[in-house]
Amino acid sequence: MYEALCRLVLALAAGPLPCVLLLDNLNWADTATLSWLAYLSARLGGQRLLVVGTCRSDQAGGVAMLRQNLVELGVLTEITLVGLDRQAILSTAAGGR
Repeated sequence: MYEALCRLVLALAAGPLPCVLLLDNLNWADTATLSWLAYLSARLGGQRLLVVGTCRSDQAGGVAMLRQNLVELGVLTEITLVGLDRQAILSTAAGGR
């Protein structure tokens, strides 16, 4: 099953332009999904596919094994985001005025 899903994703990304697979809220993913992502990541060398996953750091317990696998493969880049304060939210809502 993992291999079939990998082939499908890589076939979809085989076009002339780079492709992005965005996976939101990985903290809600089940073990099979996280295992498949590790499996896919090991096969991405030379592919024009960027996989972006998001998770809440305070709820990322289940993602720990995936993170470790990606670190071992040398393919993990993490960016920590912080929430906006009230003034930033109001400024954004007002169009930056």
